[in-house]
Amino acid sequence: MLIANQGITVQKYGGSSLSSPEKICRVARKIAGLRSTGRPVVVVVSATGNTTSELVGRAKRVSSTPSRRELDMLLSSGERVSMALLAMAIQEEGREAISLTGPQSGIVTDSTHANATIREVRPDRVLRELDAGRVVIVAGYQGASPEGEVTTLGRGGSDTTAVALAGALEAEVCEIYSDVDGVYTADPRNVENVRHLSRVDSAVMTEYARRGAGVLHAPCLDLARREGIAVRAGATFGGDARTWISCGAELEYTGLDEGGSPRIAGVASRGRCIRVHATRGGARSRGAIVEALRRHNVVPESLRPDDDRVDVLIGTEEAPDAEGLLADIRRRLDGVAVVSDSLASVSVVASKHGDRDELADRVDDVLRRVGADTFSRHDRPLSITRSVAAEQRLPAILALHEALVESHAAVLAAR
Repeated sequence: MLIANQGITVQKYGGSSLSSPEKICRVARKIAGLRSTGRPVVVVVSATGNTTSELVGRAKRVSSTPSRRELDMLLSSGERVSMALLAMAIQEEGREAISLTGPQSGIVTDSTHANATIREVRPDRVLRELDAGRVVIVAGYQGASPEGEVTTLGRGGSDTTAVALAGALEAEVCEIYSDVDGVYTADPRNVENVRHLSRVDSAVMTEYARRGAGVLHAPCLDLARREGIAVRAGATFGGDARTWISCGAELEYTGLDEGGSPRIAGVASRGRCIRVHATRGGARSRGAIVEALRRHNVVPESLRPDDDRVDVLIGTEEAPDAEGLLADIRRRLDGVAVVSDSLASVSVVASKHGDRDELADRVDDVLRRVGADTFSRHDRPLSITRSVAAEQRLPAILALHEALVESHAAVLAAR
């Protein structure tokens, strides 16, 4: 192939970057400018604006329980609209471009509808189009099973598509653009004094995404870590601020003076969680819970190994059909486990350095100080998570961020 070892650039643009014809044209000018430097360019796109939500709403108006296969056929159309419009806009800028669906791009998945996993990428068609001098626009979030069925990848699937293509094309970096300029220590919409992360280890960022940080998605980051691909996240139309995510990167806050390293990557939260809790039943409870969740393509991260207690916390965004999941597990686990959905989670995600038990104690002290009742505790090597009442979520986030991020950053900056 002519383009071998010529430094392919892989970019992904989110739906907010493509939500109007004007924005699509701005993105097209940006891509055309990059292509003018001679670099081969592959672009992955999400559905424009609120297209996916609108399509789900239309499906629910014609069927109370739409089949997952037909939902995949429907929802995959959103990204196809984006890819075609962007290709047209790039052509208008005087550059050759072609749009390809996920299956046309060689994205091969398993046979799971609504939450498929990429098994293989066969980029032959993409490479041929790049050799012909075209910008290749790929519809994210979708692929095809070995049986030829259209599948979708679940929440954040376009990010995962971009990283998978970057790996198959041997790109060193995958650039992911959205309406925010990278990753912060908390959601800037809720917390004022957030710090911007300039660098973060991919394992830490994966954990941050799993706990509710919304900029990037855990499957994409997991894949990037396995493939050894660095991810650069930034704003499509913003300034120069970016977050660099790679294996082994030391955690850094943007603008922090030298003299110390921060420990806390951020405070994350999930606004609505389903808790499945059993104090007895052992293996029977675990088996019943796992089976109920897997019916909805939700695999619990871990179950406590002791015989008499099971405690699982699931963010509803992890479930393709949260309401269906809740109703089904309540029916299936009646008499086996307690199922509740009026909770939120708050998590503190840390770098690999430091004492986890000490951090857990500090988290509990802060929550007690603001009067947040803790219903369950879920500690992992890189995160401390507590479930709290939904109305206590925001006070808990603010207090944890102030105590563990703002105060520590101030100390480091003063050194």
